[in-house]
Amino acid sequence: MAIPLGRWRSGENSAFPRLATVTQPTLVANGVHDVMVPAHDSFVMSQHLPDAELVLYSDAAHGFLFQPAERFAERVNRFLASPR
Repeated sequence: MAIPLGRWRSGENSAFPRLATVTQPTLVANGVHDVMVPAHDSFVMSQHLPDAELVLYSDAAHGFLFQPAERFAERVNRFLASPR
């Protein structure tokens, strides 16, 4: 079930209580200037996932995947290559 933006931390269908049950390593990334998904939400999410790495791009917004595309791709590759 998809959780609408803004309700992932609260409400009847909140995903927040389930974050602690995620067992796989998780890369949480966001642009600092994202107005649709605030960077603070990514920080909170990363603090409640058992094995999370947080990457925030200070020069990007909601398009952080594309704005610093080469840096993001390199970061994803490093995350996927790291032994767990």
